[in-house]
Amino acid sequence: MDGSQLNQKAVIMDENSMTRAIARISYEILERNKGAEKVCLVGVLSRGVHLAQRIAAKLEELEGAAVETGILDITAYRDDEKYSDKDRTDIPFDVKDKRVIIVDDVIFTGRSARAAMDAVTKRGRPRSIQLA
Repeated sequence: MDGSQLNQKAVIMDENSMTRAIARISYEILERNKGAEKVCLVGVLSRGVHLAQRIAAKLEELEGAAVETGILDITAYRDDEKYSDKDRTDIPFDVKDKRVIIVDDVIFTGRSARAAMDAVTKRGRPRSIQLA
């Protein structure tokens, strides 16, 4: 084994698997919400942002209409993280009466999900909040 193999991280999903997963998640969002009307996506910094953008692109491809997408910084809402004055949230639309879908790369203990829901509801009262 040479040195380059020791530094390589495990590949969990290759490009084709990731494309299929994005498509599957996008179809589930459309089925659950009976289309993309009033659906918006917020990606949790940092890896959730890229996933939200890919899902939004797939939804636009399927529905023929753009889906609003924003960036959510949950640092200030976590009870296990050091607070930062720098809020990098960028949600350029009103969440009131929308179906907000929070996108992150890992949803494990629920702390991030709770923090994300708190951050979203501080900006308005959505019709619903879903996790992807």
